[in-house]
Amino acid sequence: MYGGGRSGKSYSIRQYIVDQAIRHMGEGLEILVVMKTRASLKHAAWEPMLEMLDDWGIGYRKHETLYIITIGESHIVMAGLDDPEKVKSTEWSMIWCEEATRLDYEDYLQLRVRLSRPGPVPNQIFLSFNPVSINNWCMEKVVLRGDVDGDMLVMHSTYKDNAFIDEEYVKDLENLRDQNKNMWLIYARGEPALLNTIIYSNWDVIDWVQVPMGIRDRKMDPDDMGYDFGFTHPLSLCAYWEYEGEDYIMELVHEKGMQTEILIEKMDEMGLNKSVELWCPSEVPGVIELFCARGWNAKAVPSEYRGVRDGIDYCKGRKVHFIMPSENYIKGAMGYSYKEKKDGVVLEEPVKFEDDAMDAMRYARVSIRDRFQGFRVNKGGKLGRGGGDRITEAMEEGLVWREREREDEMFM
Repeated sequence: MYGGGRSGKSYSIRQYIVDQAIRHMGEGLEILVVMKTRASLKHAAWEPMLEMLDDWGIGYRKHETLYIITIGESHIVMAGLDDPEKVKSTEWSMIWCEEATRLDYEDYLQLRVRLSRPGPVPNQIFLSFNPVSINNWCMEKVVLRGDVDGDMLVMHSTYKDNAFIDEEYVKDLENLRDQNKNMWLIYARGEPALLNTIIYSNWDVIDWVQVPMGIRDRKMDPDDMGYDFGFTHPLSLCAYWEYEGEDYIMELVHEKGMQTEILIEKMDEMGLNKSVELWCPSEVPGVIELFCARGWNAKAVPSEYRGVRDGIDYCKGRKVHFIMPSENYIKGAMGYSYKEKKDGVVLEEPVKFEDDAMDAMRYARVSIRDRFQGFRVNKGGKLGRGGGDRITEAMEEGLVWREREREDEMFM
């Protein structure tokens, strides 16, 4: 099942899985829901499945740590491909590959081998994805062969197939037509395209155990945090660390419909350091005041760093590591693109579509950049911040810190 954004692909598969688990709860089905990483599962698969069961009033048991839902004798097991033993050690009745384009073709073949459990229903595997590229294996080896292989059914859908979609999101999708035609093809029309205007390429994904000890020792005490407000759009909050010239980002909260009061409660529960600077867009002074009233060190992004283009240029010049779980930030970076005119001319302005995570990340990274870049020489030849000769930055930073050390020694 492939197509555009909010077309109902995942929801429909989730409905079908629950329905089959209930219908055959006496005999028992073994159903696997798999994504690329275990950290991806919580928000994309685990929580939506539990919400559906609760809404339907279905009785179930759950194992929060192992991500297992039990309905009668049926089991719905969720796993990431970074936990291979859990995936390969069992024979499955059904397998659902969510966001299948993030899997490798070899992963898919391995899963097909495990689809061999005898039972009351034919073994079946489901793939759901947005067609991010015509060259992805999901398009080449599945969709384009759907008419050739007799045991495969291909279903295409768009937001027009979803009777419950909100009108604001429809407007966002259709506005993509004038901002970036490739994004419009993928997310509105559900057709494969090639995103050749991607803004960020200098990034990777790491687990917490791969993070330098200098950061791990202060997990709840980042260099700063970035916040982007939202309600109809997702509210987004991230933590940012700088280490040896590279940036590290961890998603803390990314949720639609969340009020600031609820966010503050979650931040308190996380045990974050309240004295850490929390950078917010200047358009929300009331939110900043509320953060401060609750004891958080919230500030508006400095005026000299509010320019989107300048902020993006700065971020593009630095390597960023997304620390799992940061699924929404990874997806954001994968689709964050420049606007493109109908004649193919690329503009230095990002498309305003699902950019909340990228905005929060930019606020965090640019707002304290002088701490890591030192002072620069302005065009007038004076020491200061902004503009100037980058070649002298390291030298000037060393001189500034040396003078500070000398002053400290004088007053000891």
